[in-house]
Amino acid sequence: MFSSLAPYSHALRELFDTQARFQAHSFRTLMEAGETAMEQHVDALRTLFATTTVATRQWSNAGSACDWMNPVFHATALFAPDPDRAAVASAH
Repeated sequence: MFSSLAPYSHALRELFDTQARFQAHSFRTLMEAGETAMEQHVDALRTLFATTTVATRQWSNAGSACDWMNPVFHATALFAPDPDRAAVASAH
């Protein structure tokens, strides 16, 4: 019936081109969605780090009520000699 393969090769070429365009479009869409998701996560992480930094600074500067919870910042105050006690001890 068909003496030439030209109709088949043309149809296969069109099918291949259509599949290649679909795959390229799908890949681009997937990459754009991934990029958008990463941008949203980066913003969320930046917000989390900023919030944590502020909360840590407020907690460390809270005052004497939290001194026992944060010994690193107040270690010198715990072990520094008290001049009044030294004067009282030397007087006895």
